[in-house]
Formats: sequence, C-alpha cells, structure tokens
Amino acid sequence: MPTGIPYCDETWDVVTGCSPDQFNLVCRERCWAAALARQRPATHGGLGSGPCPDCDGRGYYLCSCYDGPSNHKGDPCRRCKGKGTLPAIMPVPFSRLVLHPDRLDQPLHWRKPRVVLVCSRGDLFHDAVPDEFIFRVCRTIAAAPHHRYLLLTKRWERMSGMVLPMLEHLGANGDPVWWGFSAWDNDSAKRVAEIVRNRFMQCDQVWLSLEPLLGPVDLGEDMGLFNFVVAGCESGPGARHTPCQWLRDVSTQCQLAGVPCYIKQASGEPGESRVIRFPPQPGELPWRLPAKGA
Repeated sequence: MPTGIPYCDETWDVVTGCSPDQFNLVCRERCWAAALARQRPATHGGLGSGPCPDCDGRGYYLCSCYDGPSNHKGDPCRRCKGKGTLPAIMPVPFSRLVLHPDRLDQPLHWRKPRVVLVCSRGDLFHDAVPDEFIFRVCRTIAAAPHHRYLLLTKRWERMSGMVLPMLEHLGANGDPVWWGFSAWDNDSAKRVAEIVRNRFMQCDQVWLSLEPLLGPVDLGEDMGLFNFVVAGCESGPGARHTPCQWLRDVSTQCQLAGVPCYIKQASGEPGESRVIRFPPQPGELPWRLPAKGA
C-alpha cells in the first residue's frame, strides 16, 4: 500500500504482527505498527466474516410447523439481512503473527517501478514464518524485478542463515533486493557488522537502519560494509530522547566511509535540529530508479 515513509514508495505487508520476544524489547512499548493495528484492524487482518449466530449462517430463520421444528425456510434473518455472515469479528491482537498469502502477488500488478519496503508492520524472518512462505516472496520478487525491494529485520541470524537458499529462488533476478538490518545502539550495530562481514559479502546491496537510535554508534571503518544507512529518533508521546550529536556522528562516519546516509527525523533540540545529511534529499537515495526515459 502507498506509504508516507520518505525512502520508499510502497509497503508490501505479507506478514503483520510481532509476538513478544527478545528481538522487539526495543520498540514494543511504543510500536507505531501496533497502534495502527488498533486503529485500523483490517491492516492486520483483524476484520473478517463469520457465520451469523442468529441463523447459523443460513441467512433465514427456520419456520416452526404445528408439530415441531422443520427445515422449511422462514423469514430472512434480521441480524445478517439474509447474507448468512456478519462482516466483523473480533480484531486479531498485534502480538499474534498473521501471514497474508492473498497479498503475495501485489507487486505483479504494479506496472510502474517502485521502491517497496517489505513487511513494514512485521518481520519476514520471524521464527513463526515458514521457510516456504519466504521462498514464495522470493519467487514473486523474481517475477517482478522492475521494482526495488527493501528487506529489513531485527532477526539477523535467521536472515543470514537463509540468504543462500533465498538467492537460489531469486535466481538471476536478485539484484532488486536490498538486504536490511535494524539496529539501535553500538552493541547491536557491531553485531550486525560482524554478520555482514562473515555472511553477506556475496550480496551487493546491504543497508542499515538505526531507527530509533537509542544510543551512540561508532562503527569506524565497518560503516563501509553498508551501501546505505538510515537513522532517526523515536517520535510520538513519551518518545525516548536521541541527542542530535548521535545522529551527527553516524552521518560523519558515513561521509568518511563514502556511504550515503539519510537522517529520517531528528530531535527538535533548540539550535540543534539541523543534522548533516549525506545525501541531502530522499530522491538521491541509492535505490531510486532512474527517471523514465533517462
């Protein structure tokens, strides 16, 4: 679906939800996706249809003859208006993972090239997502290589263990994929850098998301392992503070390593709201496709 995220054009949410585990302790309390699922349950698959309890899904009442109940049709059910189903059931809690196989073919219908963030409201590499479902995502990507696909996960180990079979399913059409890692402080960023160095050197396009940035990050030369970096602070009521100096440090490290960096949002500190952006505009992001006819 279309999105306001500045570094992509579309989100492809084939997995939504996030069960509580050690990977989401960082964002669980202020998860924007969980809030959205409460406001708009259909985005998480929380609305559906179910049989009407008044007529047991028939759409009509059973008439009663003088000698007892019969199967003769009676009047249309007033509750479901003769449809047999009710349009709304209880919303699915965001803590329960939901797979959306009906969305797998969406990129095939997008004729214009787009930058697609995969699973913006979930994690494709969650333990509850079957391998075969991930391979189906890969086969869709291979069938629609005119888009750019941004994978992003906190579950780095699982993605690193699946990268080779995924490349097999992607075949010759693996170039549109950007392998993304989500980190939030120096320890998590260093662990990601180690994984990229050991297991992702065969991938040409790897990116790092430091959002929300909850601690200073100093990767030094290892920042050059990435092709792109996104960083930003937490937003909303009760957001944890991100000093602008942390963002400046990330941007400076990227400049020294020659890695494009996009600061999505910075804390509104008086006199410190300006953070060096390299490149300065979302349109200069490395995965942006050339203009039509260029």
